[in-house]
Amino acid sequence: MKKRLRPIFCKALSVCLCGLLLLLQGTGRWSAHADEGQSAAARLLHAPVSNASAQRPSAFRKLLMQQAAPPAAAPAGQPMRLFNTVEFKGPLKSLPQWTRILGVMGNKRNALSASLPAKPRAAWEAFRDSVQGAPLMEQLQKVNAYINKYPYRLDQELWNKNDYWASPPEFASKSGDCEDYSITKYYALKELGVPAADMRIVAVRDRIRGIGHAVLVVFAAGTAYVLDNQTNLVLPHDRYGHYLPQYSVNEFNRWAHVPVK
Repeated sequence: MKKRLRPIFCKALSVCLCGLLLLLQGTGRWSAHADEGQSAAARLLHAPVSNASAQRPSAFRKLLMQQAAPPAAAPAGQPMRLFNTVEFKGPLKSLPQWTRILGVMGNKRNALSASLPAKPRAAWEAFRDSVQGAPLMEQLQKVNAYINKYPYRLDQELWNKNDYWASPPEFASKSGDCEDYSITKYYALKELGVPAADMRIVAVRDRIRGIGHAVLVVFAAGTAYVLDNQTNLVLPHDRYGHYLPQYSVNEFNRWAHVPVK
């Protein structure tokens, strides 16, 4: 009798184990190790929709979720607190890399076109003409996306230096890192008619990644819009709570920033 029952028992046990494995795979516990090799984007795409509300979104995901909200303008009669800081304006000094850029580019409105090599100049002028006269927000978005097409490259790789601010013609020839994108966007928008006084290159501390970064800020409609090489979105400064400004510059002044607690 025992010999007859043993095959039946083994078969039943096998069926139970198979069923258990399928159940675990369906709940996601069994497939956890298989998912370790997937990218974060792939895991996000395959995440169950029903669990979306239970997930804790990252700071950048929160930023994207807030993009449709209207920008918060400074109260009437009060100065804007850029990235929630108090700022102190001073003269341009102790910034040799920026003053070098100003010397290379000059103060003409068409300084970008005049400085670029032939091939990137033709491409830039065709693009510029396509957005000339468009609403400001459209210009900001399209210029941001246009310049962001250049590949990100480190100063050490390009210039054998820890920090080097590339002029727009240097950026067009070799590309660059965050401040180089911001500088070229500054001159691109200036050529489109955005006043230099309404723009600043802002050196920030990214508190999520724990590193230095730089963005271009454009003041308009009572707020400040951020052009960032990390995204083609153009959002108001108050969406970037993880950016802590160190200083900001344009061709007229320099500002120091102190965070407001």
